[in-house]
Amino acid sequence: MTSLVEGALHATYQLSPTGSGRLRRLTAASGLSNENVLSRVALATSLADPAPISVEVSPVGGKGKEIKGTTLLGRPGPASLLVALIVRHHDEEVSAAELRTLIIGHWERGLQVINAAAGGGSVVDQIAERIRLQDASTPAVAGGRGAQTRDSVAASLGREFGRLPVEVRRLLALVGRFDLGRARAAATRLIDEVGTSGAATGRVSESQAMRVLTAWGLNRLGMTASDSATMERIHDAGDGLPVTTSERDSVEFLANLGLVDLMDGQGRELRAVPSTMAVALGAESWRQ
Repeated sequence: MTSLVEGALHATYQLSPTGSGRLRRLTAASGLSNENVLSRVALATSLADPAPISVEVSPVGGKGKEIKGTTLLGRPGPASLLVALIVRHHDEEVSAAELRTLIIGHWERGLQVINAAAGGGSVVDQIAERIRLQDASTPAVAGGRGAQTRDSVAASLGREFGRLPVEVRRLLALVGRFDLGRARAAATRLIDEVGTSGAATGRVSESQAMRVLTAWGLNRLGMTASDSATMERIHDAGDGLPVTTSERDSVEFLANLGLVDLMDGQGRELRAVPSTMAVALGAESWRQ
């Protein structure tokens, strides 16, 4: 596997002109500064489809977008994970040339899937739609995910704050870390700080909400600087980061955002590792 990863990192990958156009449009619509982030999202998206890849790979030097392996796959650690997932998906031994074909095939297919799903909009928002959330009273367990979703918390908020747009209520579900009580308190505070009166009649736009949340030190996923620092430590820990009592709330939140997977470690301690999607998205997805 090591030689495959090294070969993959030194190879050059080229999209078709159609795939190149999709990559360019989706990157711009998502507000991302680099096309490699969205490219890894495309790889992860295609790998979620068990159907085999079937693609004709054009020789390098055509009109499509070219990316070097170190840019497309990232550092050796994330690259090793992506290569292992691609080989496992193929379910057969592969040569370096075959691996290059598979990587391009997954890249093309993933872009096609997310382009159709995004409908010209942001892929970041599309991913957020799939985030599953956990009630804060439910403890983290190895491999576990909570049953609640962002939308279920937003729907509960709608019974009391029905005049708030659903996009704002979804943001508040994140701010409340998916505990309804916290989300309700955040909604009341938000309405008060925006300057509208009355929870039942208050009107707050998504842009107004984001300005207030930014002032609170939160990003679009409701992550604080402390959450981002915890995610950095999880990312940098080679064999998983032990979940301490002080970081449990943050780790549970990150796990239910889909950025972290939990597993049992030595002595039955809970350890946190970056999820496949976090590896695909890269550090830009969690850094403040």
